[in-house]
Parts: sequence; C-alpha cells; structure tokens
Amino acid sequence: MKRVAESFDFLFHFIQLKDKSQKRLNSIYQMNYDQIRQRVVYNRILKYLPGKDSWTFSPLLENQGTELAALEDLKVYREFKGKLKELSDNEEVK
Repeated sequence: MKRVAESFDFLFHFIQLKDKSQKRLNSIYQMNYDQIRQRVVYNRILKYLPGKDSWTFSPLLENQGTELAALEDLKVYREFKGKLKELSDNEEVK
C-alpha cells in the first residue's frame, strides 16, 4: 500500500450506469502516504450527487504530487487551486 500511495496522486472512481456500455465519474480522491503515521491517507476532492445531478468539491490539495505541479508551473497550480476553492464555496455545481 505504501508503494502504491507513493506512486499515485489521484484515484478516479467510476460507477457503472444502467447502460452497461457507459460509466460515470463518481468521485476523485487525492492519495498520499503519511510517513509519520505510516498509513495511506485519502482526501476526496470531488463527489457526484446523483439525486441532484451536481458535484461537490473540496479545495484541499496537498502532497508531493501537488508540490511538483507547483514547481512545474506555479501560476497554473495557483489557478487550479483557486478554482477548486471557488467551486467548494459554491457547494454544488451542475
């Protein structure tokens, strides 16, 4: 689990629709390995609400992968993080 958590930054969870040829993105999780507690940590940053046909967002993004993204293009990283914050403040987005 440690090796997997250190290798992946995000997990995309899809659900099967009635039409078996289609899937829907259900949620996105940020995955990180907590070196101090020696455990895998998941942070859901996006969740689909099927009853409302909308999305909820979390502005939290922190791990080695996001640090690398900030190093590659700090401006784009800040814009992305700001957009997540804006979306999370709206609670739901259709």
